[in-house]
Amino acid sequence: TNVVTVELKDSIGGPITGGVVQYYSGGWQGFGTTDASGRVSRELQPSTYTFSMSYAFARQEKAQNIATNPTVVFQTTNVMIQLKDSTSTLMDTGTVQYYSGGWRNIGSTSGGQVTKELLPGTYTFSMNYAFARQEKSQNVGADPAVVFQTISATVQLKDSTGALIDTGT
Repeated sequence: TNVVTVELKDSIGGPITGGVVQYYSGGWQGFGTTDASGRVSRELQPSTYTFSMSYAFARQEKAQNIATNPTVVFQTTNVMIQLKDSTSTLMDTGTVQYYSGGWRNIGSTSGGQVTKELLPGTYTFSMNYAFARQEKSQNVGADPAVVFQTISATVQLKDSTGALIDTGT
């Protein structure tokens, strides 16, 4: 057998605890949960297996021949969600969620942005701002910057001749 180590790393290579690992051998089998070192190990027969990592309500799979490389690495992406005004200036305060088996809170923008380490893949993000909600689907493995942008809206009150009226609320 080979000692196989599965690692979960953040976007800068730091360890992540709490990732749940499985491997496929006639069905999905439990492998373990990453510890403070971001690793979990187990003995397996040398072969090619498909491994899965579940983290932050998402799942990623990877096939690897452990006879040639017994270390399986999963790495998250630092996703940055931004709220910009119509001139592309960062603005506050928007509340951000992502969908992965249900809506998950990320937090509120600070300095116009909020970040979250997520496994690469496609997620739907939502931005709540000024009592409105917008959703956007994006593959964060290909582009980790998710941008929501407002538009400048002008409301006018006119009389029947088209002249502006100043008494509306």
